[in-house]
Amino acid sequence: MKFPKLFLLLSIFILTCVGPPEPLDGLIEDLPAVVSTESVFSFSLKGNRYTFDEHFILALKLDSTSVLNTTLTVTDFTGNDTVFITVKNEADSILDFWEVTSNWVEVRVDSLNTDVSQYPKKVYFRGQNFRGVLQYLLVKK
Repeated sequence: MKFPKLFLLLSIFILTCVGPPEPLDGLIEDLPAVVSTESVFSFSLKGNRYTFDEHFILALKLDSTSVLNTTLTVTDFTGNDTVFITVKNEADSILDFWEVTSNWVEVRVDSLNTDVSQYPKKVYFRGQNFRGVLQYLLVKK
């Protein structure tokens, strides 16, 4: 009769240990999370020596009445690598450029004018052996 009890205990133990715990911040290490809609673009990354070269065409629907909130946050930065973030317009002209070498917080609010050549259309992220948490957010209001 001891065998069925032992089998039951082992079965319960195995069934409760089926995977890694959920990350507390919602991010999986070395796997960027990207959201791109008509009103939001978000790039979030928790890196552990992660090398990346990513670019995205923005789905944002902008016009002259739009206000664009930009937030860049880098935390837990360790190492001596550099992360480059470049925002370009439709014609590939650079509108914004960040060279991140440490923890960083920047929040900006920009009203857009009628010159559509100044609207962001593409964003590029490049880093080598990045360690830390990077969050870049564009929100149209």
